[in-house]
Parts: sequence; structure tokens; C-alpha cells
Amino acid sequence: MPAQEWPQIVRALRSLHGLTRAQFAVMLAITEETVARWEAGTALPDPREQTLLRDVLTGHFRHHPTFLGLKAMVRNMGEKSTLYTPGLIAQAVSPPLARWIEKHRFDILGSSLLPRIDGLTAEMMERYALPMLEGTNDVLSVTYNDRAVAFRNAVLNRRLSVVPVDGVRVLVLVDRVLYLDDGRATPDLDLRVLTADELADG
Repeated sequence: MPAQEWPQIVRALRSLHGLTRAQFAVMLAITEETVARWEAGTALPDPREQTLLRDVLTGHFRHHPTFLGLKAMVRNMGEKSTLYTPGLIAQAVSPPLARWIEKHRFDILGSSLLPRIDGLTAEMMERYALPMLEGTNDVLSVTYNDRAVAFRNAVLNRRLSVVPVDGVRVLVLVDRVLYLDDGRATPDLDLRVLTADELADG
């Protein structure tokens, strides 16, 4: 792909998913400054990053057997679960979550959820999701309690996992409703981090 096309491609991808540079950087495991340089044309994505951007642009990774298996798993889960790809585009939702979305008239399908994430979940994304996406730590999943983005009266137990699929790291969120309240108090975090070492010891 010609070098002069990369700035337009990066800007188009970010605009398509409705993401800020910082949010786009988190999902691609790069820095915000790198995104700015790409868009300005002062730097080019390296070969690995070019492959990743092409896969995101063409949807190539969506045909990968592992990704298809993840979609099937999410669709059959009895918990409120969502499968996202870079840009946090919902690719599959479980039946309970589909009913939840319909009940509360909250449309996340085909649109970015990142601009709507705030508070504790935003902190967890920054603290854990980026290193997991970069592969710079041995964390396999993070579980914590937080309020639902769409329905603040619901306190959820949320599990965040990142699965590498054909050059793209896929984010899987699984939510279990703990209780409903008036939506005011901050829930107990109950943070649990599962690492590769802990899994091996278990």
C-alpha cells in the first residue's frame, strides 16, 4: 500500500469507529503520539502495524477459526457477554445481553462503546487492557465490579479478557448482574487478576 495512503486510512478507521486518538491507541496497543504521527504522515506504521490495520480495514480476522469459535461461544453463553474487535465494535452478543439491550433501548451494535465508557471501567481499560493488548504482562483476565454503562442502577461483575486472533487482539467482556440499587453508591471493586503463573500453579 502506498505510503501516502496510510494517514487517510488511519483517520478513516478512527472516524468510522468514533474514537479519539487515545481510545484508538488503546485498542491497537500503541501510543496516542504514534496515532498522531500516522495521521500527520510524519511516521508510517511498521510492518506488523500495517498488517493489523489492513486486517481491521478488511475484516480479514473475522473469518479466522478462533474468532468464529469465540462468536459461537458468546452467542451461546447464559451470561451477559459481548465480543468486541479493535474499535470496540460489537461482533456478537449473548441472548441475555440482546434481551437487556432491547429492554433498555440501548443500541451498541455497529457503534463504538468506548466514548460511553467512564469511571471505573475506563480506569480498568487503561490500567489493564493496554498491557494485555500489548502482551507486556502475563495477565490473562481481570475481573471487577462496576456499574453498567447503559443502566447505572445495575452493579455488574465484569470479566475482561483479551484473545489474540490472527494478528488482532480481540476483547471479550462478560458481565454478570450482582444486584440493582438506586445507582448512587460506588460498588465494592473486588478486583481479581488472573495471571499465566497463577493458572499454571492451579
